[in-house]
Amino acid sequence: RALHRSAFPCQISQGTMTWQSINIRDFGAVGDGVTDDTAAFEQAILFLDQNGGGRLVVDGSGYSFASHYRSLPIKLTSHMILFVERGAKISAICDENAWPLDDPFPSYAAPGDYQRYTGYLGGKHLTNVSIEGEGVESVIDGQGEYWWKQIRDGTQKVGSITTNIVVG
Repeated sequence: RALHRSAFPCQISQGTMTWQSINIRDFGAVGDGVTDDTAAFEQAILFLDQNGGGRLVVDGSGYSFASHYRSLPIKLTSHMILFVERGAKISAICDENAWPLDDPFPSYAAPGDYQRYTGYLGGKHLTNVSIEGEGVESVIDGQGEYWWKQIRDGTQKVGSITTNIVVG
């Protein structure tokens, strides 16, 4: 497949190197606001990971929210820039049955006592990562209201602290 690549200089702690730039549409993303584009994000980020890093462009076509990509959580990799063009919107798919779970933060509870849904954008042990856009017409929406409503209503399936009380 032909990739729309361009080189651009990127400052890193060791000096300046040239990275490639790839477009999310080259990995099958549709961006129609209906299609699940998770696989395209995963494949594009894997490509960057296997090729030393680079810039992942989320195509916005230059129009106000002309491209709306939906996905489950996006796991970033080191040495990458996630660049959301003007007119592009990335939003979380609100399906708790498909959403991965993470272990609790150590300060919250003992492991296994409090699972939580993973964050929308993230990764572990990453270095040299940047998330960039072109102002208010570049949007990343984790659908926080959906998740907070479940917490307020008490309908969230995980994420509640479970306390076992033993009376003896």
